[in-house]
Amino acid sequence: HQQRGELELACDSYWRVLQADPDNLHALNLLGMVAVNQGRPADAIQLIGRALQLQPGDPEAHANIALAHKDIGQFEQAVSHFRASLKGNPQHPVVHNNLANVLREIGQIRDALPHFQRAVELNPGYAQGWANFAAAMRDVDDYAGALAASDRALKLQGDLVEAWKVRDKVFGKLARHSEAIAAYDRALNIDPEDVETLVSKSDIQRDMDDPEAARATLEHVLSLQPDNPFAHHALGVISEQLGDRAEAERQFLGALKSAPAYASAWYQLAQLKGRVCSDDELAAMESLWSGEGLLREDRKLLAFALFRVYDQRGDTARAWEFLDEGNRIKAAAAPYSD
Repeated sequence: HQQRGELELACDSYWRVLQADPDNLHALNLLGMVAVNQGRPADAIQLIGRALQLQPGDPEAHANIALAHKDIGQFEQAVSHFRASLKGNPQHPVVHNNLANVLREIGQIRDALPHFQRAVELNPGYAQGWANFAAAMRDVDDYAGALAASDRALKLQGDLVEAWKVRDKVFGKLARHSEAIAAYDRALNIDPEDVETLVSKSDIQRDMDDPEAARATLEHVLSLQPDNPFAHHALGVISEQLGDRAEAERQFLGALKSAPAYASAWYQLAQLKGRVCSDDELAAMESLWSGEGLLREDRKLLAFALFRVYDQRGDTARAWEFLDEGNRIKAAAAPYSD
């Protein structure tokens, strides 16, 4: 049932097994995976956790519970379980890939790259693995490697959107704008309502000095997702460049309404010429700063935003604290080297 996507029937089957045998490892593990697939990670952690109590070294159970921890943002626990899975079975390409995805998501790209590489070494026919490896190499500015890996992915699966996305972003970074647009269009032919790709395409259109085309693309995004914070943010950037600071302010605030932790929107709002952030906005930024879970790049942008706000208020000491912290984070982001 589970392999055919009949999850409710699969649940019923596994529960019947557990009624007869409450310590059945196979049923606990598979029932936990059904819970992951149904978007119930907390239930999955409870079920697979029972399986691990019975057999602590089971690589499959560690890999499965790691996915559940990832889904609820418990990245340290996810990494720990993925590593435990690989300790029991170091030859599993999907687990290497999944571990690398989490490491990349939390900004540990140096640790992620070897696992992406190992995944495709173990399974050279792993198209998604090649696409993920390509995206990671793009992250560290290895554009030749990213293009080569995305080529491998597309030779295996020509309609793999993630691989086309790598190519469009690499071409954009290299200012090969026509090739970037062509890659975006290939991705959009596969999924015309992929809002992430549409927003990225608007960035290239803006870089090509075609703000009206970029605006039209972003308005299309908002017709699909009216609260999309990335579209509001990008429209704010375009509006500011065109000298419409009131519209830029409106769009940045729209981004923050949908995503209050969007550090780049706070940064853009704080940098907006002629605008002074309110006490409530400062309090929101301070609260975000003192919380947990901010990625390094977001923390850097928030530090520079807070520097700007305190500088405007004449609090030089506090302003320079944030400027120093932002510069420290920026300096620590050293480029990857082999």
